[in-house]
Amino acid sequence: MKIFAVVTVIVLAVALFGVIPGGELDFREVKHIVLEWSLALFIALYFLKNKCLKLFLAWALIRTALGSLEMVNPKLITAYIQNVNFSLHTIFVCLIFYQVVADRLNRHTIKWILNGLCIIVLLQCLMMFLQRLGIWFYIIPATNIDPLMTDRFLHFGAEATYVSNWVQIFPMDQVRKVSGFLSHFNMAASLLALGLPAFFRPKWYWGIPLVCLALFFSHSLGGIIPATLALVALVCWKAGKHRYWIIPAVVSLCIAYVYKFDSFQNLLVGTGRIGTWNELITKIIPKRPIIGWGIGQYKLVFTSIHEAISGTGYIRNRMVQAHNDWIQLFIDTGFIGFSLAVGFIISLIVKGFRAGTNIAKIALIGLMATVLNSNVNFLFQTTPGIIGLLWFAILGKGEKYGN
Repeated sequence: MKIFAVVTVIVLAVALFGVIPGGELDFREVKHIVLEWSLALFIALYFLKNKCLKLFLAWALIRTALGSLEMVNPKLITAYIQNVNFSLHTIFVCLIFYQVVADRLNRHTIKWILNGLCIIVLLQCLMMFLQRLGIWFYIIPATNIDPLMTDRFLHFGAEATYVSNWVQIFPMDQVRKVSGFLSHFNMAASLLALGLPAFFRPKWYWGIPLVCLALFFSHSLGGIIPATLALVALVCWKAGKHRYWIIPAVVSLCIAYVYKFDSFQNLLVGTGRIGTWNELITKIIPKRPIIGWGIGQYKLVFTSIHEAISGTGYIRNRMVQAHNDWIQLFIDTGFIGFSLAVGFIISLIVKGFRAGTNIAKIALIGLMATVLNSNVNFLFQTTPGIIGLLWFAILGKGEKYGN
């Protein structure tokens, strides 16, 4: 307890007296930021139980402190601090959620949480089905919706046959893609793909076809592929010897969908992902491969370096996120932070296999879907990422809570 007291006093001193360059921020704002970073370090040291997570957050804060000394252009210091503060808030909240949930889980709470997740996913499916039929409900008045948002989902020039403040009805042939309660079809697909494993329980199997149908309506391969592989994992787990017939059928359906509706070229090359990842891996990561550029600095770093390297603004203007959480993590935290994050994932996989329960197997499939989806999206910068944190927490519990 003496060590706890000493560290607490040190954190108090840093939070009260620590100062960082402020740019356009006033002294009170700077002190508040130092306080938040100090509290994050305190939580990393004493409340997070996974050693990799402890080290990751500690390294993120150390890297942040170093970053404030590396600014080539002092005029960017305000943008730097704002980027860092937003990113650390996200990391901070996610880690708190993970640890609190993991500490309080038991067999009964897991059952209720997964049942609730299934209901949420089914509500999302229902909204997507209605949208596909041309019936669009709005959480906020339709008059407040940006027209550019609806252009993503409807054919150009589509007009509603009936309009109110909360409901619009369009001809079905005018509907291109659907997103349910979320703002983008990729986010909708992420929610469905990550929530699908919750249906891998006897009383909920009936919901699987509904989720799959909604996924097809999203036209998002970033969600369809992880969901398909999750179903393959379910078949391997449940179907016994018959899985050798069922798996090719599931894969064939996925291939037929890709051939009919989309292609990997459209998914990756057409959206700029391949070009962006190539520049990140070959030109930006090698400049600081070990310690990275600093938490939250992808937007600033990629903007300036891409412009200097290529002289064009196409990818720079579109890819304000890398659309790959792992590459973006490598840029921000370097090999050190990336290795700690991978170590955390491996520790969860080990705990899941050691537990060996049905719940652990479901959570392992959920983890797989989470990692796969985050490879083509900025999942943990969007709301569906919280479902991934739920799977992490179930595995992080590390206990046998029954089937």
